[in-house]
Amino acid sequence: MLTRRELVQSALAFGAWPALREAAKAVPPLNDSGAPDDEPYWAGVRSQFEWEHETSNSVSVIRGVTTRQNRELAATQAGRFNSLEITKILNKDWRQGLRKKVAEFIGAPVDNVAILRNTTEGVTTVLSNGPLKRGDEILTFSAEHGPFYDTLAQRAARDGVSIRQFHYPAPVDSPKAIVDTIERALTPQTRLVMIGHMVLFGQINPVRAIADLVHARHAKLLVDGVLAIGQIPTDV
Repeated sequence: MLTRRELVQSALAFGAWPALREAAKAVPPLNDSGAPDDEPYWAGVRSQFEWEHETSNSVSVIRGVTTRQNRELAATQAGRFNSLEITKILNKDWRQGLRKKVAEFIGAPVDNVAILRNTTEGVTTVLSNGPLKRGDEILTFSAEHGPFYDTLAQRAARDGVSIRQFHYPAPVDSPKAIVDTIERALTPQTRLVMIGHMVLFGQINPVRAIADLVHARHAKLLVDGVLAIGQIPTDV
């Protein structure tokens, strides 16, 4: 798991996204004194949040608390989008410009980037329409995003695709333990494996090692990467 120092480093990496640079500046810069036991440093980090002094917040996914600067920046951006400036943004070339920025941010060719309304839509589109036939198998895990299970059930009922789940190891002793668990769950019928880059309870999956394993078995890997973007540096 990430240390407090590594977590802040990851958050600062997300500040490379242009709209968030101002918010990132508010976080105290990391230096050699930013050790786990450097209480003045962490008091500075804590001061950026608006929770009560007596409380601690360990939730960083879905219901995470933002800093004051992020809240103010979000309000400013919302006001800008609601203003007449929206006509300057939504020009005929805005999609290509956005695709280019996203491609640079995640380290992907522009032609590999598609713009969707949300990640759930993207994942369910693949699950619903991937080239699978009766008897083929989709392997997923026990800590998946809830709505995906409905789509998997629909695919099974519609096309006779088999859906199997492996139990996610918890606590995780090492990245290899995750890969070994998936390897034991694979069968000759497995054609698609789906897994999140970051699990809801914070575990980071070794996607590169999982991809190598799945591809060696002549299957495809579907990764829900939305929780990783902005939490850890991501280069696809």
